[in-house]
Amino acid sequence: MLNWRMPQRVALYTGGLAAPVLLALSETIQWTDANEPTGIHLGLLSSSSMFVGWTTLNEQQPFLYWGVTYGAYTNSAMGSASRLLRSSLCHDAEVSWTPSRPNELTSNATHMGWLDPGTQHQAIMTHLQAGQRIFYAIGNAGGPFNASQRSFVVPPRPENGSLRFIVAADLGVAEVDGSNWDDTGCVASPVELSMRGWDNRPAANTTIQMTKAVSSGALLTIINGDISYARGFAAIWESFFDAMEPVFAAAPMIVATGNHEANWPGSSSAWNTSSLDSGGECNVVFRHRFLQPDSPSWASYDVGPVHFVQLSTEDDLSLESAQLAWLATDLARATARWKVVSAHRFFYVSSSNQESDAAAGRALLDGGLEQLLTEHGVDLVLTGHHHSYQRSCPIAFGRCIPLRLDGSAAAPVYVVGGHAGAGLSGFSSEPSSIIEVAIREHGFLACEANATELSCASLRSSDGSEMDSFVLRKPL
Repeated sequence: MLNWRMPQRVALYTGGLAAPVLLALSETIQWTDANEPTGIHLGLLSSSSMFVGWTTLNEQQPFLYWGVTYGAYTNSAMGSASRLLRSSLCHDAEVSWTPSRPNELTSNATHMGWLDPGTQHQAIMTHLQAGQRIFYAIGNAGGPFNASQRSFVVPPRPENGSLRFIVAADLGVAEVDGSNWDDTGCVASPVELSMRGWDNRPAANTTIQMTKAVSSGALLTIINGDISYARGFAAIWESFFDAMEPVFAAAPMIVATGNHEANWPGSSSAWNTSSLDSGGECNVVFRHRFLQPDSPSWASYDVGPVHFVQLSTEDDLSLESAQLAWLATDLARATARWKVVSAHRFFYVSSSNQESDAAAGRALLDGGLEQLLTEHGVDLVLTGHHHSYQRSCPIAFGRCIPLRLDGSAAAPVYVVGGHAGAGLSGFSSEPSSIIEVAIREHGFLACEANATELSCASLRSSDGSEMDSFVLRKPL
């Protein structure tokens, strides 16, 4: 049972969310250790440093201990202790149109979705050596807690070795037994959708398969937005980190924010005009939980033969934007064999809303982004947002570009990988000249890069089998 750090009772209802009737109510459950570390996760900062994040009720002397031998910790670092305040979240929206349900204007994050998130801690491990297995444990000034011990393998140094990594977007969380799902078939409000897990049931299978991939040698996890689908319900973030801990505590993650983390009227999001997608979180929760090395919303990393860039499509990407200026400098300096750019919103897509979705993708690219991606030799662009798996030809400005004589691509391949957990999206009825593969099935990507090849397979959430694969080649 997940430690909620506060007294709680378990209620049994019948009648679903539409007409709930209380059948039974348990006695109050008290936690013996409200400062038990929960939601342990690793985040990459550089090739030799990473942070560990976790949650307690109110631990004031959080410590991280680590070393290269099981149970023997030769290094320690005191962690930070910060609390997310309700007042820092976005409040009820004021928009110029009237929604069909008045509660859509209410900030879940500051009203019925609010749950005291406890104290967030982050501590940084430094001077890590590539290839070493590091054993680490959370504790306090008195020493480590044995029950919290975890381990991971440090990814390879920049421009060295090979790297296996996994990629998911539009994931969410669901109980394996379906207990947070009310399959009544009725049309539900956003509040009801969040409470019952919306249509994220396949996320449970994806989580299982991602855990297997990490156990088999994946050293890095990329999550490209719409991470937990909490939409202002803090309890869903708690459940998400609990479910994903076998992945996140063993393979450091790099993340991109999505519309369900950021968008809210009046916030700083580039899509804030009328979008209520974050439920009032407006990127505050994202920035509180995920430490980024370059800015609160975008970052880059050199790991093995790959230069990874995480962009924010929820922030300004226009020609004069700070993000685009940063990207131009970053890509110009990158010397890795492979350049992989990730973001949440798609750029090229086949969609049942083809006209509007294609226009939205072009709007993101036309401000100078596609020029940078093409000029600086980006090899692969990974996105989500459309809940499907799609793979393009190498594309430059809307046209497929033939391979070079040596077999290498002359333009980026765009992959939509928003098929991790949310309900699947539809495709255009018209054939696409640029989308080579489009599959409406849940899954995630498992990739491997070395000096001459970057290969990826889209794996089914149901059983881990392959639904598509591709290889990019680059002779020495």
